[in-house]
Amino acid sequence: MPGLSLRSAEVPRGAEVPHAVAGFGGWLDDRFGGAKGVRTLMRKVFPDHWTFMFGEIALWSFVILLLTGTYLALFFQPSQAQVIYHGSYTKLDGIAMSQAYQSTLNISFDVRGGLLMRQIHHWAADLFMIAICAHMLRHFFLGSYPQAAGRQLADRHRDLRRRAGRGAVRLLTAR
Repeated sequence: MPGLSLRSAEVPRGAEVPHAVAGFGGWLDDRFGGAKGVRTLMRKVFPDHWTFMFGEIALWSFVILLLTGTYLALFFQPSQAQVIYHGSYTKLDGIAMSQAYQSTLNISFDVRGGLLMRQIHHWAADLFMIAICAHMLRHFFLGSYPQAAGRQLADRHRDLRRRAGRGAVRLLTAR
C-alpha cells in the first residue's frame, strides 16, 4: 500500500527512527496493513470541531466526581440522629444538629484535605451539569443524532428547531 508504510524514508525530517524498528515496523505494516486502520481510528479519536469538547469535559468531570465522592464517602455518616456539635468550628459549638451535618463539618475542618475535596467535588458537579446541558443543546440544535426513527420524527425535530430559533429571534428583537 503506497503511502501507508512505516519505512524510515517516509519519516518526517528531524524524527529519526532506528533502522531495526523501521525495518520491523515496515514489515508488520506491509504484512498486516495496520497503519491504515490506526490512521482511520485516530481521525475519529480527535474531532475537528471545538464543540465536541463538551462531551469530553462532561466525561472527565464525572470521573473527578467519582474519585472525590468516593473519598468523601469514607468520612460521611448519613444519619439523621440529633447530636450536639463539639468540633473544631467554634461558632457552632454546643448547637444541636444532625449527625450527617456534623460529619460534613468534620470533613471540612478535621480531615486533611477534606475541604479541598468538597470544593473539587462541588465545582466538578457544576461543570458536569453545564457540560451535559451544552452537549445536549449542541446535538439538538445541530441535529447530529441518528435519523433511525424515521423521516416524520426528523421533520418534527427540524420544525421544532426552526420554531425555537424564530422565537429566540423574536424575543431578542422585540421592543
